[in-house]
Amino acid sequence: MPLFKQLEAFTKIQAINDEDCEQMPEGFFTKLLQNCWVERFKKGDYVCRQGEKGDKFYIILEGKVSYLANDEEKALEMLA
Repeated sequence: MPLFKQLEAFTKIQAINDEDCEQMPEGFFTKLLQNCWVERFKKGDYVCRQGEKGDKFYIILEGKVSYLANDEEKALEMLA
């Protein structure tokens, strides 16, 4: 859990809450991490394919990711 608290996204969440003079809900990180696990992918592995319904989100701790799209314009619309 300490590693996750150091991630930029979580420090931004905390900063927003601090600006609003609010506290993170009790057990926020614990509840978040109850359903988290580490997945490792090799170069060339697919995380998902175009058109599939996404049912996860990923926090990339190391490496990089790219996307390929059959219809780049449609893919960009989906990201907007």
